[in-house]
Amino acid sequence: MTNSFKIVICSNSESQVKKSIEYLEEKSYSVFPVKTDSELFSLLNNQAIHLVIIELDCRYKDGISLTSDIRNLKGI
Repeated sequence: MTNSFKIVICSNSESQVKKSIEYLEEKSYSVFPVKTDSELFSLLNNQAIHLVIIELDCRYKDGISLTSDIRNLKGI
């Protein structure tokens, strides 16, 4: 049985979160690793994402600013 729960992990390096991605995929979650804020917002606009995990020191924009942008985008 597949899980329809979709998770985005925003990190500078996929290798740093590889174990987390593998674990979540073993549990049948759909995991989308992204490296840039533009990839993140593209997914948020085109997919029904349930959870976003953001690295606090993202290369392009810090995690707190990204979280604020997501809240504004979704009207939270």
